[in-house]
Amino acid sequence: MLKPFYITVCWCLLMSTISVAQNENSPYSRFGIGNLNNPFLTHQIGLGGLSAAFSDAELLNYKNPASLGSLRSTSFDVGINGRYNQLTDQVRTTEQYGGNLSYFSFAFPIKNPLNDALDRKERRFFWGAGFTLIPFSDVSYNITTTDFVPNVGRVTRQFTGTGGTYRLMLNNGWKYDDFSWGFNAGLLFGKLNRDQLVFLEDITNHFTDILEEEEVINAFTFDFGLQYDIVFNAKAAKEDNKPKKFLTLGLYGNNNQRFNSERTLLIHRANSVTNPFIRDTILFDEGVRERGTLPLSITGGAMYTHSKKYRFGLDYTFTRWSDFVQPGSTTTQLDSWQLNGGFEYIPNASSITNYLQKVRYRFGFNVGMDPRVIGDQLSFYEVTLGFGLPFVVSREVSQLHFSVSYGYLGAQNAPITERYFRFNLGYTFLDNTWFVKRRFY
Repeated sequence: MLKPFYITVCWCLLMSTISVAQNENSPYSRFGIGNLNNPFLTHQIGLGGLSAAFSDAELLNYKNPASLGSLRSTSFDVGINGRYNQLTDQVRTTEQYGGNLSYFSFAFPIKNPLNDALDRKERRFFWGAGFTLIPFSDVSYNITTTDFVPNVGRVTRQFTGTGGTYRLMLNNGWKYDDFSWGFNAGLLFGKLNRDQLVFLEDITNHFTDILEEEEVINAFTFDFGLQYDIVFNAKAAKEDNKPKKFLTLGLYGNNNQRFNSERTLLIHRANSVTNPFIRDTILFDEGVRERGTLPLSITGGAMYTHSKKYRFGLDYTFTRWSDFVQPGSTTTQLDSWQLNGGFEYIPNASSITNYLQKVRYRFGFNVGMDPRVIGDQLSFYEVTLGFGLPFVVSREVSQLHFSVSYGYLGAQNAPITERYFRFNLGYTFLDNTWFVKRRFY
């Protein structure tokens, strides 16, 4: 059964990170379903977001569920993040801070490898399963604009938005010899709030127009994954116990998927002087149900691994955002792409005298085109640096992951440029004692 220590740690981390305020102001989250959250676990972020061909006996990779077939330990992974933003327009630069829960992921091998070792059994077929909870997108903006309208004067518009969407997934992966496959099945759910106020600055005793929109989104999601290992020294690794060297090819993705949208729209106005509590309702549409479309996305990549020494790889992602449909939205979305690359190095994983020799050092990058068009299609880039620090809990070697990223989002003719630093902290707790057969002599 699950150790009390793990229950306490995971529960405290989950509750504390949910309570973190999401107080950053990201103007581009006004468009579409908001800013798409970084979907990778902390150790993957340090590698630039490598996921298509990433597999590990201890570390999780829910993005390509086929990787769960390589899992050999029960693994609990939870992460938090902090973010520092600089927003720059033609006039000034403002600073924003924020933070939130990054993810909560748990998986385990259906057949514990310790049982096979005790039974001296060599297995060719493996199955790993688990679940993941991760934010999918977030809306967080507060924008004020002032224009001059002839015969009216200054007109100030205030745009505010809050909310977000989340994914809860059941993960399954299988491996037979060198071939792996798997799927994620789950729910996408959340609520988005968008408000707009209009003030006539130069007219006294005027009415303030107020638009309030609430959208509840839910959908069933499904994606699949494949991986194949090309082992270069299989015989030597088995007979002489030498480090395994192999190249992994990976592919995962999903087709267009429908989602349900329930929108409530309220347009009303209030007098700013006489009695702001008396409001005149202009339009009230409650619970309007419509359907939208999430786009097709596919990711392919390759990773070379020298066991317990180093690994590096590249991923390429294409998403057909031109197929995206959101009820009530007129935002232009174009197809997007992303290139990820990363490298991990462990000086000496077996060292017992020098702790720094056992640390995993990671470096990565990603670059690509964002689907949103604000003047021009937005582009982005990010560079990352990460570390994996081993530590012992209840005689099990677990890992603490840290990564820091510097990134940019903008376009040549876009009104605002975002530059940011993101700090990620993740914990991987391992337990090899699950489902071990008890022996009595």
